[in-house]
Amino acid sequence: RQGEEAQDELREQLVRRDEDRTVAEAVAAAAAEAAEAGGRNIEVLRQQGEALSERLAVAQEAREQLQKELAESSHMRDELREFEATCQKEQLDAKRWRGIIIEEQDRNRDLQEQLSTANKDRHEAKRAEAAKSREVERLKSKLEAAERALQRPDGGALE
Repeated sequence: RQGEEAQDELREQLVRRDEDRTVAEAVAAAAAEAAEAGGRNIEVLRQQGEALSERLAVAQEAREQLQKELAESSHMRDELREFEATCQKEQLDAKRWRGIIIEEQDRNRDLQEQLSTANKDRHEAKRAEAAKSREVERLKSKLEAAERALQRPDGGALE
């Protein structure tokens, strides 16, 4: 009886071993199939990885270009701010100079009027002096005539 039980147990172990072998073979076949599929997936993933690497390189180049453009635009923005500040300063200077020029024109106009008035006064003074000189000459002539008349022997009678 012990021998039969041992045989039965051995048979069961053999059946289990055969079942385990069948399962192991099925698992191995599935693993091989999965490995083959995985190999295909790995190839697809590698190709996708290469494509992504290329896209990444293009994106990095674009990023570097954008950074350069940003730096240039930042520099240009700074220059524009400086230009605007200079422009505002120049506009204020121009406004100040316009005021100075207008004041100078007003002073010049006043001086021209003063000069014109002075020239008129000088001209009038010369005319008045000439008139006085003529009057003096007339009176001198009259005085000389009167003196001559007084010195005549007939006593200054006029003819």
